[in-house]
Amino acid sequence: MMDTDFSDRSFPLKWKSSMAFFYYEPDLDPTVLAGRKIVYLKAVCSITGYQVDDNELGVDVRKPREWNSRVYANFHALLRDYYPCYGAVLNFAVFPLKENDIKRYPYIIDFEPKKREMFTVVTESGEVMSRSLHDLKVNTGGTTTTSLETIDVDKGWSFKGEGRAGGKDGASGALTLSSSYESGYKAAAQGQNVNLRQIDASQEARETLSHTTELQQMYHLLDSYHLGTNRALFAIFPRPFTGDQELSVTNGPRRLEGIQEFFFVVAMPEDSKGLCVAAQLETSHLHKQTHTETTGTTEYEAGEIQQTIRDSYKGGLFSNYSRRSYPIPVPGGYIVDRSQGNGGYIESVRSGDNVTEDIESHHVAVYDDRIEVEVVYDPGPCPDTAYYTADYTVFYKSPDPVSEPVTSEVTEIDLFMTGRHLSACLEFDKRSIQSHVPKWPLSEFVVYEEVLPKKFNEIYKEIPKIPRDTRQLMNELQSCIRDRSVASINDMDRYPSGQHTILDTDFALRTISSAPGGGRFRTSDYTTKIQVNALATKKLDRATRASLTQFTRADLLKSNSAQTARQVGLTPKEIMAVKKANLGIKSK
Repeated sequence: MMDTDFSDRSFPLKWKSSMAFFYYEPDLDPTVLAGRKIVYLKAVCSITGYQVDDNELGVDVRKPREWNSRVYANFHALLRDYYPCYGAVLNFAVFPLKENDIKRYPYIIDFEPKKREMFTVVTESGEVMSRSLHDLKVNTGGTTTTSLETIDVDKGWSFKGEGRAGGKDGASGALTLSSSYESGYKAAAQGQNVNLRQIDASQEARETLSHTTELQQMYHLLDSYHLGTNRALFAIFPRPFTGDQELSVTNGPRRLEGIQEFFFVVAMPEDSKGLCVAAQLETSHLHKQTHTETTGTTEYEAGEIQQTIRDSYKGGLFSNYSRRSYPIPVPGGYIVDRSQGNGGYIESVRSGDNVTEDIESHHVAVYDDRIEVEVVYDPGPCPDTAYYTADYTVFYKSPDPVSEPVTSEVTEIDLFMTGRHLSACLEFDKRSIQSHVPKWPLSEFVVYEEVLPKKFNEIYKEIPKIPRDTRQLMNELQSCIRDRSVASINDMDRYPSGQHTILDTDFALRTISSAPGGGRFRTSDYTTKIQVNALATKKLDRATRASLTQFTRADLLKSNSAQTARQVGLTPKEIMAVKKANLGIKSK
């Protein structure tokens, strides 16, 4: 998307995804790949949200007089909206220049990136658990010792004599006699008790005071396919919500916007004349519409009573005219239901009416608490008798309704995918690059749309009920976007590339048909049969025209255009043309 106007003081649309190709021929050793040429290619994708380009809508937005005022207001609201990107799919392929031999087709021998994964580790700890210890030793023992020692020892006698003679004083002498004896007893008592319990204190502390659980989850953020062929497919999606903080979740899933580069190594025959490259980038977006919806009806507690009036009047000699009234009351606390029957009652006259000679007239008056039948008898002269017999059914209801319609805001979330295409050819000898633009009327187009399940509406409420549940719901929504974006490639309701603007989608026409305040058209607008004048240039057989004219505006606008097209034998875009014509949207 080049800007070719230098001095116009404006730039191209800011929010429009784009692609660019780069190539390089490296100087490699010829013996590495004998008979083959190597080319490096790089595809640069600028992934942004989507905003409507009114120049490609095919309608004149400057003639509001031709439009319904509600349609005009909603149409311009649609132009102002910005739709963030929540996923992208890139199809990339290489082809030979002016050659059809499959054996000489180039092929991709390598590309990057191949994958992008995110691993999350969640650890929960701090629990206290009850347990049975397995490492435990218990030993119990006892020892008792008793001793008694008796002592009775006779150590014997000891005798010692000493004498001396001579000297002045004469002779002297000494004699010593002693004995030794030990007697008694010695007693001793000793006791010992042992109680031993041996455990692993560190293990017990771990199992008693803490417990750790570790979980690991892998998320695919980028996946690639078909390496080794002449094409490659890449699916890119944002990372999920993984935090536990209550304020970490905002309304809506994560966006995927920015620059994404893809590098390719392409091999081809050495004598190839050139190389052609084609790519289509498709981005996923969500459209949110809130409108009021009324469900239920006003209901009353109701019932009916049946009563037969059977009377007669015999004419007199001087007077043969009589006026009589017959009240039929409803039960207490109820009123006559004037919406049923003939203003609240049903009458069946079996004998006597207003045209016979015997009954001049009869009249039924309806009050809140009863109906009253007045009969005027006019028999002939005596003994003529006038007869009146009639059956009455009176309907009644409670004064106040027991249930009333409930009006609530309903949010509808639609997934739609936009696409853009780029292709170019390189001629090696001339070193020239030629861009090949498909013969499509649109440079950016819608290729798929689908209404998402109602459970995702909870995400867009002002205050999420439970953050953890909301985070899980948003991850489910991102998974749904991923699955449907990938599956849309082969979906039977997929639109042809380059043909459908946002005005050729069901969700946009449903949005445009809503009143600016969130309501819908009047009932008469919805129940009007559609016109097929928008297909005046196409000859329709009788069966197809009859099938289309059975639709009301409400039925048509709520229908799936792709499915309706298959039923009546038209294309989805032709069904869209009928829808737009019945909304007053005229093409240029």
